Amino acid sequence: MLTAAQSRVAGVRTDNSPTLEFEAEAAAWDRPSTTRDDLRVSLNFVVPLWQSGRVDARMAREQARFQELQAQLDQAATGAAPDPRRHLGRNPLLRESERRSSEANALYRDLAWKRRAPNTRWS
Repeated sequence: MLTAAQSRVAGVRTDNSPTLEFEAEAAAWDRPSTTRDDLRVSLNFVVPLWQSGRVDARMAREQARFQELQAQLDQAATGAAPDPRRHLGRNPLLRESERRSSEANALYRDLAWKRRAPNTRWS
């Protein structure tokens, strides 16, 4: 599955690359004319100038899938727990550090709010 994801990422990456197209046409006409071609062959060099984010979105999605599969493979190889957040409630040290971190974030948010609106009073 990982090699298939790598191939998909490589395939999407080539959507931004120039391409060379070959076209061949054959026609049969009832009346002779100088403006019609019985046989036409063309070689087209196509350079994508603007993709409107379509390729970038597909690339990001395929890279995310690849990284998810890589993480699952690494997790299976190391035998790690699937979600480390589930151990947060069991370990008091982790729980306390998370609490301190959230309190610091709240304090920073309050200070930033006061700096932004110094004349505003809240009661």
